[in-house]
Amino acid sequence: MRRSDVELYVHGHCDGYYGGGWAALLSYKRNGCRALLAGSAAPVKSSVIELLAAIHGLEHLGKQDLIADVYTDSGYVYLGFEKKHHLEQWIRNGWKDAEGNPVVLKELWLRLRALVDRHAVRFYFVPRGSTRAQSKLVQKEAQSAHDQRAHFEHYNP
Repeated sequence: MRRSDVELYVHGHCDGYYGGGWAALLSYKRNGCRALLAGSAAPVKSSVIELLAAIHGLEHLGKQDLIADVYTDSGYVYLGFEKKHHLEQWIRNGWKDAEGNPVVLKELWLRLRALVDRHAVRFYFVPRGSTRAQSKLVQKEAQSAHDQRAHFEHYNP
């Protein structure tokens, strides 16, 4: 696979019932442009806010056919596409998990899958507390979006 056109760092911050904030930092390699997106949703769990961060970041790419490297500290999002490919297993099992229960957040996974299919996307796991400047920035912005309830999105499954 060729080198990526854009790096996307995503992060979600959640405190449970009161909601969460998400942030996405896009860095376009061709022209050096950067875009920082942030928003919030309530009431949500951390898995929702982490998926929303990736969804909103990839939606910002538009309809261009780009190669995107997505960096996340969410094992939930990362394992959905890389390593164990949970998403493909869920689809093969009729959207049932390994125990036979319906997959939680199916509609968000479908939104994310459509975006991944539109672009060539690779996911990379970045451990929490990473010293990468991009990771620190999206963590700070997700916390700020949570605190300010910016770009509020109500999520009701």
